Amino acid sequence: MPGRRVCVVGGGLIGAEIASTASDLGAQVILVEPTLPLEAVVGRDVARWLHDLHVAHGVRVVEAAVVEIRTAATTSTRDRSTRGGSTPGGSTSPRLEVVTSDGQVLAVDDVVVGVGGIPDTRVAEASGLEVVPGSGVVVDGAGRTTGAGVYAIGDVALHEHPRLGRTRSEHWDAATRSAARAAAAIATGDGPESEREQEHEHEHEHETPWFWTDRYGHHVEVTGDAVHGDRVVRGVVGEPPFAVLRLVDGALTGAVTVDLGPTGRAVRRLVEAGASVGADLLGDPATDLRALARRLPR
Repeated sequence: MPGRRVCVVGGGLIGAEIASTASDLGAQVILVEPTLPLEAVVGRDVARWLHDLHVAHGVRVVEAAVVEIRTAATTSTRDRSTRGGSTPGGSTSPRLEVVTSDGQVLAVDDVVVGVGGIPDTRVAEASGLEVVPGSGVVVDGAGRTTGAGVYAIGDVALHEHPRLGRTRSEHWDAATRSAARAAAAIATGDGPESEREQEHEHEHEHETPWFWTDRYGHHVEVTGDAVHGDRVVRGVVGEPPFAVLRLVDGALTGAVTVDLGPTGRAVRRLVEAGASVGADLLGDPATDLRALARRLPR
């Protein structure tokens, strides 16, 4: 990996983590991304700080789209500084070329595409299930669709949250937990008439979206809606550790935490509970949020 030329297409969770890991391993990394990744999830200032970490760690960022990936014309001598020549630990000439919308031709050894996806709901829709086209298949707290005996789990499942509205999460944690809920519902019967199933469904039907990501030595967690509502900053954005929290009608509905360790887990519990915590307390680094979380009913 040292010296190998790697192009990462897409700067979201997967792309950013791959760029970070490849850079740490000594690769020459180019990240191609036309937008500001995660802005809609963590807000502009946090997204800007996260994206700028790439450049700070030696990754070249190209703000363009990819229009073509092709086999490199390795016999060409044009632009030897980027297209050919011997590289420590790498090949003597690039294997691939990535053509971008701004006219650049990036000569690299490897290309990793991590651009996310759009749920394909056509089969579900044709089967008569309730869907939001391009957004997901509507399910209840146990993963049941509107079709008898049909369940949806993972990235495609779109469920109703009392504070956040319809939510869908593209993260392995959500996939694992939604699979467990659906399996429990199937095991206890397909109808909600089972008392045991009702208890299980009630326990999980308001599960709050959560995901985490690691890059360049920083650990980031996002819970609930970290963009809308009254904004409270704990610490200074861009100077870890810090957190940006959101309040709606006094209730904590979302947060993004960076390098907060156990305090980050406490924030997650407070958001999941919709706890009412004053903005002054939330924003004061002296406030022990773990103590507040321990007071929540079990």
